[in-house]
Amino acid sequence: MFDAIRNKSRILMGVLVLLIIPSFVLFGVEGYNNRDDRGAVVAQIGDLEITQQQWDAMHQQEVDKIRA
Repeated sequence: MFDAIRNKSRILMGVLVLLIIPSFVLFGVEGYNNRDDRGAVVAQIGDLEITQQQWDAMHQQEVDKIRA
């Protein structure tokens, strides 16, 4: 059984490459499309919306102030 796999390893590698590379390309493109997203809104005060990215940045600033 393994002899057949060993003898046709070149074909098997070609098939695997044809299956793996397109999946990386598709997920990579999806990552670039989601990069421009503002992020999820975690708080809203009146008309002001605070995104997850803004929240994380302000939290990091506060942590840096406390450490200093």
